[in-house]
Amino acid sequence: MEICLTHADLDGAVSYLILNWYKKKKIPARALSQTDLPLFWKQHIAPSIEKFNKIYILDLSVGVNPSLYDYDNVTIVDHHEASLLEKSKFKRARIFIEQATSTCVLLYKTLKRLSKDLSLTKKQKLLLLGADDYDNYTLHLPFSKELNYIFWSFTGDRLQKFCEEFKEGFTGFNLQHKNIIYFYKKRIDEILASLQLYVGKFNYKNNSFKIGATFSNFAINDVADFVLNNTKADIVIVVNVKSQKVSFRKSKKCNVNLAELAEDLAGGGGHESAAGGILNERFINFTKSLLPYEFQQHSPGGNRSPI
Repeated sequence: MEICLTHADLDGAVSYLILNWYKKKKIPARALSQTDLPLFWKQHIAPSIEKFNKIYILDLSVGVNPSLYDYDNVTIVDHHEASLLEKSKFKRARIFIEQATSTCVLLYKTLKRLSKDLSLTKKQKLLLLGADDYDNYTLHLPFSKELNYIFWSFTGDRLQKFCEEFKEGFTGFNLQHKNIIYFYKKRIDEILASLQLYVGKFNYKNNSFKIGATFSNFAINDVADFVLNNTKADIVIVVNVKSQKVSFRKSKKCNVNLAELAEDLAGGGGHESAAGGILNERFINFTKSLLPYEFQQHSPGGNRSPI
């Protein structure tokens, strides 16, 4: 029996698709958040790990307690910095942990290097490029952000629904997709128009940084962009009270490693430029230093990065 544990985001979904394309079959899978991985592993994998021939862990950081996943039947493909720092501790698992713009690109290059059995169509490569463009947030492709909107529009098992929708790759958006994108953008504009922003100063590793913060449970990157543009902060924090999660983003000029900051402040981790954590006591105490920020509200579509 095989199982794939993949990150519950666009990069994780496309990574899972690439694995299916390579194996030429649909592998049972579970999409997980970074913080949910250890508990899921302890409850559902570790007690019966011998029954699995292969366990694939894609786009999920294994830097915290790497011995938890170090088994002969485990294959790990990841590009998170926390995994990179701890990769030398793996003795049994098959690991492909490297610096890369996304896990889907890393997986594709790894499979191409190890085997000649992977040959993607132009449509499949286009989906790969879109997910990579969004995950490293360069947004060079006109459809990558909208592809992410489609992923998050699904309810229930969005991993399987997204993979079924794009099992042949990216062929453009159909009418249903375009309607979803339209309403998604409209909802984002409504959210941005009603945001309360907060600001403060934060001393971290002998440097002082301007913090911008707000609350949202929707379109975290769009909200973070809006906060950055309006507060001119070095670091942006978006708090999702509903999920009890905290997201960290930063300006291009800021040299803070957000994976380390997220771990220190909110028991989390992630990438150097995008990270997340949980709404714990330490983070709540930190937010007490933030004050409401008064800014001149503009039409959401007029003073932020275009969607």
